[in-house]
Amino acid sequence: MPTRPFHNPYAVRAAVIALCAAALAVGCTNTRGRSPQPRLSSLVVPVVRQPETPLAVTVEPARPEGMPVILARSKWAETAPIKSRLSPMGKITRVTVHHEGMGVEEEASLDAVKESLCTIQKSHLNRLHAGDIGYHYIIDCSGRIWEGRPIEYQGAHAGDSGLNRGNIGVVLMGNFNIQKPKPAQVASLRVLLNYLMATYDVGVSHLYTHGELKPTDCPGRYLQTEVDRFRGELRAVAKK
Repeated sequence: MPTRPFHNPYAVRAAVIALCAAALAVGCTNTRGRSPQPRLSSLVVPVVRQPETPLAVTVEPARPEGMPVILARSKWAETAPIKSRLSPMGKITRVTVHHEGMGVEEEASLDAVKESLCTIQKSHLNRLHAGDIGYHYIIDCSGRIWEGRPIEYQGAHAGDSGLNRGNIGVVLMGNFNIQKPKPAQVASLRVLLNYLMATYDVGVSHLYTHGELKPTDCPGRYLQTEVDRFRGELRAVAKK
């Protein structure tokens, strides 16, 4: 009688466990001979952070030392200069201070000042047959300085062509025979005059008021006093 093979259940169980362990060590494959599948973590695509684009910043061009803030002509003018009526400024040799003289002026909004400047320009174009507003710079009652006629053109503020030649016209809004200039106006006038006189090498003896060039009430007694005081201070500094 043949002998029945002896089966050791413990040995069989050990063999199965060994085979499973070997399979886990090799890894799962779909096709024999292929490399083991990569770990799941290796399939994650890394996030590449793009450098942040800096916000665009508008940088105002640097102003020359001592140059005041001047509001550009483009902020108020609706009418371009009539160049056929204009003459070149030529070499700048003097500066003349005026008052606008139409009435008492108080602090005004930007829109109100723009409207006033347009009114003055229209008056000069029609009444004086000028090529533009007659003044190169205007100082309103809040002390803001506005660009008037481009500086490369001779003004229409002092009188005839001979008086306007090489002459920068600066006007303050208000009538200074009946009101005093505002402190902000006086402060801006001093800064502007210092800048213009230094830039164009205009001496204190060539800083005028309108009435000193032509018989007129301009720039009014109160503004005349301020200009006299300013010139006196300049002369005192020059003597030191």
